[in-house]
Amino acid sequence: MAHQHRARGVLPLSPQQLQRFFCTFHRQKECLAQAIFCLCWYPDHGRLSWHNLYLKEQYALSAGLAEGALAMGASAYPIPAIYLHLVAVMDYVSLKQTKQACNHLLEAWNLARPDDLIEAFGEHHGLLGGMLEAVIKPQWPKDFERIIQITYQFSAGWRKIHNPDTGDTVADNLSTTEFAIAMLAARGWTNQEIADYMGLSHNTVKRYISNAMTALGIERRQDLKNFMLH
Repeated sequence: MAHQHRARGVLPLSPQQLQRFFCTFHRQKECLAQAIFCLCWYPDHGRLSWHNLYLKEQYALSAGLAEGALAMGASAYPIPAIYLHLVAVMDYVSLKQTKQACNHLLEAWNLARPDDLIEAFGEHHGLLGGMLEAVIKPQWPKDFERIIQITYQFSAGWRKIHNPDTGDTVADNLSTTEFAIAMLAARGWTNQEIADYMGLSHNTVKRYISNAMTALGIERRQDLKNFMLH
């Protein structure tokens, strides 16, 4: 029997040794998950961070880091896991992979609802690219209203400096829905793509974009990126 173990490259372990191994592995797994979360989220912890990757439009790699942290055990910690899932939502929306974005949003939502941990959804409304309107609003309209209130409270100062290059106050001139749709349009989504994604008619999307452009004082659709993406 010992010969068979050696032939297969397996060392026989006692139950006590197996228990110690799995306990050690679990602790290391948790530490690694926390380390990956810090690496993903905080730019000062290294050059390879979610923030830097997102700004460089390396969305697939950014999503991979978030999903890697979740796979390593970060899902055991609800608040970090919520943020990591939202990171993945932002990345997959940017990649126009809406099914994956929806799955991550619902994972975050299921973690958030028991303890009403909805602040992160309100804080990141604009970067979630209309996903809250597409998924949360139809099924949980009252919760969606609460999230939007958080968005307005959180972004009262941030939205005024959203575009420091031009000095313009971007989202203070827009409703949250106009902001979300204008963000998608600025990223190159067509009206029909936005309509299909958000469950709206083509004409409704067209009207939202027109209203946003009027509020921002611009006439060309391509100028949206000067307001929304800088």
